[in-house]
Amino acid sequence: MNRVLLILSLTGLLTACLDGGGGGGGSSDSGTDSPAPATGLAALEEAGAIPKLDRSTDLTGPDANQDNVRDDIAAYIDQHYANEAQRDAALQAARAMQQVFTVDLDDQVAVKEVNRQLARADHCIYLAFEEGNEVKPAAQVSRELEAMATNTKARLTRYLEFNKALDGSIWTTPRGNTCE
Repeated sequence: MNRVLLILSLTGLLTACLDGGGGGGGSSDSGTDSPAPATGLAALEEAGAIPKLDRSTDLTGPDANQDNVRDDIAAYIDQHYANEAQRDAALQAARAMQQVFTVDLDDQVAVKEVNRQLARADHCIYLAFEEGNEVKPAAQVSRELEAMATNTKARLTRYLEFNKALDGSIWTTPRGNTCE
């Protein structure tokens, strides 16, 4: 349920960004010149307020070293998580999320396996970012990685399609140490 709410809120945020934040997508009568959304995003990225993310049309994005983690997300993880266990957990989650963009959605066995990997990675994040850590709560780490991975309309649409392919599936919460 939390995942559905997050997806819906991300969809609304992305839609607002794509519409220029004005709601109607048309011109504003306010008489002020506001920067285009891309310009505003670039300024926030340059200031370090938000991560600089790939916005290419490719679902998987660039992965120069072929580690199955998008390069921009790997750079963010390396920059923000000095603790090895936390960095490894975040990378495991990013790798699992990347599979969403390549799995055959008509293959129920493959879709369920990707979901199992996502659940294992999320559980690992909760192990690595135990309550009381100095970085941030596990739920926030999980949400941020999910949001970064689904940062374009095409990626978010694919993620929603992946979740729809899971409709009616049943799975259990992983137990034990699920960190790779």
